[in-house]
Amino acid sequence: MSEAKNVQEIRAAGKFELETLQKSFGAMVAPSYESAQHYAALAKDYFDLRFSDAELPPAINPINAFPAGQGAVDVERTTFVYTGGVSALYSMEAYLDALAEVFRLRPEEVFADFIVRPAEQDLLESWLAKVGLSSDPRCEYSMAISRIMYLGLRLI
Repeated sequence: MSEAKNVQEIRAAGKFELETLQKSFGAMVAPSYESAQHYAALAKDYFDLRFSDAELPPAINPINAFPAGQGAVDVERTTFVYTGGVSALYSMEAYLDALAEVFRLRPEEVFADFIVRPAEQDLLESWLAKVGLSSDPRCEYSMAISRIMYLGLRLI
């Protein structure tokens, strides 16, 4: 099979997959607004690729993490770190139920840090309230918009 035919088949398969997904979801989510514009521009000659106004989760950015080796390791405590989206796209029910159970079993040894966008803080707070973690001192947080909150729960 020629290389040109392979490229055509791959392009047709990719178009089919993207169009099928788009019919199911209505729109897709890209890592950033710029990525969405780039992907849409690449696809414009073949089909209309629509993206939602939301971006994918922020992931752990170096500015959001404490540099390794800068401070003593605390072997007496465990910190669960979640970095990602908080929306209907990212269900966290099982994770938060499990985290709440760990908090009950290890009341002095477990902490949780959540790194999310400011616009997602209210939804995260409501989810934490459902599992009884919003008022836990190990999950304190500030609604202030800043890059890092040095508390039990980080929201950015």
